Amino acid sequence: MSSRVVGLEVRNKANEAIATIEDIAFNENGIDGYILSIGGFFGIADRYVAVHSSSIALTYDRANNQWRATMDASAEQLKAAPEFKYPGNT
Repeated sequence: MSSRVVGLEVRNKANEAIATIEDIAFNENGIDGYILSIGGFFGIADRYVAVHSSSIALTYDRANNQWRATMDASAEQLKAAPEFKYPGNT
């Protein structure tokens, strides 16, 4: 269920929180990518970036009954990525 993925904190290999999955982008073949929220504080001044679906590893931790999202990137790399703007929002 997408409701289990949207809102997940994304961590890097150093186990640092670097983003939050804000949305999922679909195409005719399935999941095309993820929209990540970075740099904000409790939803204020968030900046969004889009990453390809293969950039995020989603795993399920049965012992803790929760999903985990990891990415091989740093917070600085995400901050340098082009900003994603939702269609109609300028």
